[in-house]
Amino acid sequence: MFKELAYKPGWLFALTLIFGLSLAAYSNSFHAGFQLDDGHQISDNPSIRDISNAPRFFTDAALSADPYIPRRIYRPVTLIAFTLCYAVFGLDVFGYHLLNFVLHVVVSSLVFIVIRKVCEAGSADKTWLPLIAALVFALHPIQTGTVTYISSCSVLLASLFFLLSFYAFLRYRNGPDSGRAVWAALAPVLYMTGLFSKEMAVSLPVVMLVYDFIFTFPKMASLRGRLRAARFYLPFMAALLLFLVFKKSFQGSLGDDRATYSVYTYFISETKVLLMYVRLLFLPVNQNEVYNLPITRSVDLLVAVSLMLVAASLVFLYRIRRINPVAAFFGSWFFIVIAPESSLVPIMDIAFEHRLYLPSVGFIAALAMLASQVKFGSAKLKKAVALSIIALLPILTFNRNHVWATTNTMWDDVSRKNTGPDWAYYFEDIFVAHWNMGEYYLSIGEKERAIEQFKLVTGGKPPYTVPAYERLGDIYYGLERYREAAETFKAEADITPDDASVLYNLAVSEMHAGDLDAAETDMERALKFSSDDYGVRYNLALIYYKKGRHSEAVRHARAAARLSPGDSERAEAELLVAQLEGGG
Repeated sequence: MFKELAYKPGWLFALTLIFGLSLAAYSNSFHAGFQLDDGHQISDNPSIRDISNAPRFFTDAALSADPYIPRRIYRPVTLIAFTLCYAVFGLDVFGYHLLNFVLHVVVSSLVFIVIRKVCEAGSADKTWLPLIAALVFALHPIQTGTVTYISSCSVLLASLFFLLSFYAFLRYRNGPDSGRAVWAALAPVLYMTGLFSKEMAVSLPVVMLVYDFIFTFPKMASLRGRLRAARFYLPFMAALLLFLVFKKSFQGSLGDDRATYSVYTYFISETKVLLMYVRLLFLPVNQNEVYNLPITRSVDLLVAVSLMLVAASLVFLYRIRRINPVAAFFGSWFFIVIAPESSLVPIMDIAFEHRLYLPSVGFIAALAMLASQVKFGSAKLKKAVALSIIALLPILTFNRNHVWATTNTMWDDVSRKNTGPDWAYYFEDIFVAHWNMGEYYLSIGEKERAIEQFKLVTGGKPPYTVPAYERLGDIYYGLERYREAAETFKAEADITPDDASVLYNLAVSEMHAGDLDAAETDMERALKFSSDDYGVRYNLALIYYKKGRHSEAVRHARAAARLSPGDSERAEAELLVAQLEGGG
């Protein structure tokens, strides 16, 4: 590959242009804060702070996140990348953004190289079209969900090794005999490295098979020759099988065990998401990191339209495979590469923009090839249109990166784009947006605005409502708005009636609000579930003290003294006993 670059100065110009325009588009992204999964995967993950953990990443999926997060993801190569980045930059976000940017530029350069190689095989234009497609890929604002989102380094790494492996495959199929063995040995190793980065690389053998179906097999006269060519896939199948065994053994499951819907429900929901993805590729406006999409549970008109369009597209690609093989191949690439995450394997999140990163290579390349054949004007006019698009895309990307700047800008954008009365029936992660906005406002002391956000979360359903009620109650209590705190904890207690800590919070708030009868009732309920808790005993003593029932207050105060976790608590309880026995 590098030898080719040295003897083709046009390539150097193309790669320099990709780098320069990408730098302009992402120049405002290098100090964007940690977002979403960045917390539990990077900033709160102790395993990446010790480079000696690198071998363990291949055998312990629990190291993928903050140990307090009960989620296991098997992506050891990605964890190694984070560990190396931490070794150099610590928790300075600049280093992680720099890594993502460099990976994106390298991937975009590989996109140019791969498209050029396929164009050579298909006797298509290999000068302007590969460069235009690579630039559109590099500068498209849909890629911000991968490049600017630090945790999507996994997508970048998987895409890098996917493209490197596919390039090795192309060199094996079309290169001189002298070097074919090296490329044949390298390709499956790169493929497995991609799988160890993120599971999305799984589709590569199917992409290679479609390439062979369109470009390689038609040149072979005999079935025996095609079967010999197909032997190339055996190491890939072995690599995939080994990866699945590793993933099942060390992660505990092959899929996303957080997904709560069936394969059928996920599939028909994704048919609608596919239409949204295509719209975003054509018209990248109103982007959103958390899409407020309804889960579809039965076939409706939009599902039917989507399925018919997919079927028509596949028939069209099959029919043009001889007259425009490059467009047919890359169009197939789009559907094949997007399928693992957007078809039959349920994932908790219905839609994410970073799932379009590698599939968009096929979509953009196919569109470029088809557009070049449309007779709508001269070649100069077509180039002018292409250059206009390329000039606009970095501006859109630069503007989209503003949203990623801080937790505030991110979740403000998400919450503004996801409103309406039907949230409870929509994609549940929308409540995460309001939760994060509430946490942000709380961190900067804007408690009233935090209250507004947490109230919105309580309009949803478990598991979001219970912690939102708790957070709201804590805020009200801290503001000495005890009646509102009591009302909030009462709503939480209605959901979790056997939770002693919730009943305790409710009773303390009622006590401070002056409702001693309710406080007594709820603290006695808490006592049934947590009779050996110092706080329950001590505050029950205070309630009885305030009600003038001193003998009962003394009994609970003495129990509190025995249960006290430390000297200060014991002294506090003993002082109350002394006051009560002294008539105070």
